[in-house]
Amino acid sequence: MPSLDGGRIEALRMSADGVRIALLVSKDGRTTLKIGRVERQGSEEQPQVSVEDLRQAAPQLTDVSAISWSGRSRLVVVGKEEGGVQQVRYVQADGSTSPSGVLPGVNQVTAVAAADDEQLPLMAETEGDGIVRLSPGDNWQTVLKTGSSLVYPG
Repeated sequence: MPSLDGGRIEALRMSADGVRIALLVSKDGRTTLKIGRVERQGSEEQPQVSVEDLRQAAPQLTDVSAISWSGRSRLVVVGKEEGGVQQVRYVQADGSTSPSGVLPGVNQVTAVAAADDEQLPLMAETEGDGIVRLSPGDNWQTVLKTGSSLVYPG
């Protein structure tokens, strides 16, 4: 694992193909997103796994609270810009963002789950509305008022 310069890993998510890793790293009161490449070496009996090319992604987001891989090349990220409000947005695997990547507003998101199939709904756990979903071309809809630990298989 490359140096985190005194940062602490708060959460991590592996891409479904096992090639990329996304980390939430906290340091100096901020939690940021870092994306790296997973390398495997060694034998089946003694595998060795390392993270290479770890780099900052979506640097404008200084308070990232939740992440989930959405397909092979992008993440769903919940975070805030400096002095801003929470937003849910797509971030590409190379760390880039675009204004069109911001998803419709939903408040107080604590967790997200996305599927590899982008036609399946994005799921979010919120403090006020419970479990909500966002289907392509739709608005957020409440699924359950109580629930937690969102996950798609895979």
